[in-house]
Amino acid sequence: MQENQTETNIAPTDATCNESTLGHAREVALSKFQQAREFAANKVSQIRKAAAQQAESLREYTVEKGTIACDKAKAIHKAGEDYVKAKPTQSVLIALGVGVVIGLLIRGRR
Repeated sequence: MQENQTETNIAPTDATCNESTLGHAREVALSKFQQAREFAANKVSQIRKAAAQQAESLREYTVEKGTIACDKAKAIHKAGEDYVKAKPTQSVLIALGVGVVIGLLIRGRR
């Protein structure tokens, strides 16, 4: 019988504690949420900065390699022009031969 009285006496106290505990729990939860939000915002900022640095590095690399490729293409073009100027007849005959071979290959597939 005393156990029931003890439980009955504890129940109202628990209800009172639960209300104050609930308010405290909300404050703690809100605080933790704000901390998590700030942490996530900082991580996003760090990732964004790292991505921007990587993008800039990649852009510089591609510009450098593109410049090198362009310079090589110009050199090959210049060498081709010089060859045609030095040997015009041979160049025309080579171009004619290549054209005939391509024409035969295309005609053979039909």
